[in-house]
Amino acid sequence: SCPQLKLEFEQLNILKKEFILKYEQVKVSDDITEVKTLKKELSQIRDALENKLDPFGITLRKKLADRYHFSFVSKFYEGLARVRKGADYFFIDKTGKEMSKERYQYAGNFSDGLLKVKKDDKYFFVDRTGNILSGETYDAANEFSDGLVRVKGEGGYFFIDKTGKRISDKSYRNVGDYSEGLAWVVEGLKWFFIDKAGNEVFGKKYDTVNSFS
Repeated sequence: SCPQLKLEFEQLNILKKEFILKYEQVKVSDDITEVKTLKKELSQIRDALENKLDPFGITLRKKLADRYHFSFVSKFYEGLARVRKGADYFFIDKTGKEMSKERYQYAGNFSDGLLKVKKDDKYFFVDRTGNILSGETYDAANEFSDGLVRVKGEGGYFFIDKTGKRISDKSYRNVGDYSEGLAWVVEGLKWFFIDKAGNEVFGKKYDTVNSFS
């Protein structure tokens, strides 16, 4: 809308003025500590300007792809993007620095601060430093939803939390993602719902169900 556009232009002008002011201060200051502080503030303002002018980071992503010969660069999430080079996926910051030396067959998007990756045909989750969540690997895994994620291991499907802990000892033939605190599961030929503690709810089982929306 026009009022929204006007507000965004005003914000851009404020950021531009702040950038120019900080830049001029850096040029005339002889205080090393002050210069370091000003340069840090200058970098923050520059990032804010880039986010306003290019919210999807297309310019930076193209620059990184050209410089490092990546075939794919995702949007940045909390300062990191997943990239592909050859057959390998890995993660970089906005300068192109790699998050770790690990290479993966597949890498998903950030979800609740964790990354789903695949290596040696096994799925697992890593944090921003590349550490493996709980050290466990799975045959299949989805993205986190409501703080939980469905995975497949020995015995079937089950749910884990962001620490890698299972919500219960039960495994199922199939499961759906959590929505509004509930998820459907299939045990044998019957479908029913469980809560986030793994407890069965409603006290009924069905031939089929749909997820809550």
